[in-house]
Amino acid sequence: MERREIYKEVAISEHKMASFKKFISAAAVVACLALPQRADADASGSAELMAGNRSATLDLKVGTELAPGFQFFTRQLPSVNYDNEVSHFGLISLGYNVWDGLNVLAQAQAIPGVGFAPRAGLEYFKQVGDFGLYGEAVSTAQESPQIELLANVDYRPQLTEDLRLVANLEAVTLLSPERGHDYSTQKLRLGLGAAKFEFGPAVNVEEVAGNIDYNIGGSVKVNF
Repeated sequence: MERREIYKEVAISEHKMASFKKFISAAAVVACLALPQRADADASGSAELMAGNRSATLDLKVGTELAPGFQFFTRQLPSVNYDNEVSHFGLISLGYNVWDGLNVLAQAQAIPGVGFAPRAGLEYFKQVGDFGLYGEAVSTAQESPQIELLANVDYRPQLTEDLRLVANLEAVTLLSPERGHDYSTQKLRLGLGAAKFEFGPAVNVEEVAGNIDYNIGGSVKVNF
């Protein structure tokens, strides 16, 4: 069972999702229109290509501030394995800052051929020296909810004037009342960074239905 199988059980039917998809589509249009109109709201993000023994994945992240206190963020993860099977997971998130580093979130996640899953919750970010700490907790808006927990720890001290160490651990866990643990993934990166580029060995681990899969290889990342 893959992540797409888990999402089949939580995705919302088309007629229930019509108004929500219109809202998300409208939000995306507003974001696109807002980007060139605000000189002080430059979009930022990253693109990482990870290739391992099982598959290759592109992890694209883009975020911007739409208005004071309002953030727009999207993350897209297309991947292909060595049997030429292509998959894709994506999300769009709208956040509003309610306290220093704490945002309220409205989020839509989707897998082509499976459907959309609306989620709402909180996220928090704090920078402590060379450490960046991020946490997120969101839940589907359903009678039988699915909770997603995300934690990301980033460490990037400067080694020389032009070179820095890059270490990152991201863990995502999906929980539901019926099954308890639905799905989890951990991503570990350890390497070097220079200017906007980062590279090094990489490991992705997926756990679902009692099975654990490893994708071991390397990654190259560009920050913008």
